[in-house]
Amino acid sequence: MCAIVGSNGIVSGHYRAAENSGQCRLTWVVGILVLALHAEKIAERPPVVLTLDGYQVLTWKKDDMSKADEMIARVDMALEQVETEMEAEECHGTLTGLFCAKGELTAEEWLKYIGHALDPADLLAREAIETFRTLYDETRKGLNDAVLDFQLLLPGDEISVEERIESLGEWVQGFLLGLSAGGVTELEKIPGDSGEIVRDLVEIARAGSYELEGGEEDESSFNELLEYVRTGVLLINEEMHPSKAPPRTDVTLH
Repeated sequence: MCAIVGSNGIVSGHYRAAENSGQCRLTWVVGILVLALHAEKIAERPPVVLTLDGYQVLTWKKDDMSKADEMIARVDMALEQVETEMEAEECHGTLTGLFCAKGELTAEEWLKYIGHALDPADLLAREAIETFRTLYDETRKGLNDAVLDFQLLLPGDEISVEERIESLGEWVQGFLLGLSAGGVTELEKIPGDSGEIVRDLVEIARAGSYELEGGEEDESSFNELLEYVRTGVLLINEEMHPSKAPPRTDVTLH
């Protein structure tokens, strides 16, 4: 499956492609479909399959993408429909923060928050709504996983450590935004160790950049920071809503 994208980021048609030794034979199957995308998004994120009323458009070598990268691309495309500067990492952080702040967050509440401007009658808007609903389902499942398998939505290690640190910072900013939007605005009122963790997250979000040594040490330091954020979020979720979060068995903060 392929699609033609102009230099201005506009998809001008909808095609079915047959792959033969890496070559795509394009066959016109439907009339003109105009899908407005920012060109820089095309360059930064590899697009994925979008299913629109039974048809599929916009796919680039899906097999080369991790599950997380695929979801990031889908969420970025959905965010284009709500005309926000937020990117997928921050969006997932915001959703996670809302869950931790409110305890009970319905899909309808999430969709009203993130997609209030979307018109369900619009084809692309419906696709965006479905993506946001999938993100909600996956996040809810992860936060309530009995084996603590919750993962932050971040790009994989095919990009540099510097870029991954930046993405982590965006995720943390989103998490703090979600806490605030969910009603948690005063750090001193957060119970237990959670208040200290949130203050650490504020510092991580403010840091902007870190001094890197170069080599495997950077990779190790990033993984430690990532694990601190991940387990910290789980602890916050547990302490704020102990009856909703999974039992803590192996969460260790360093």
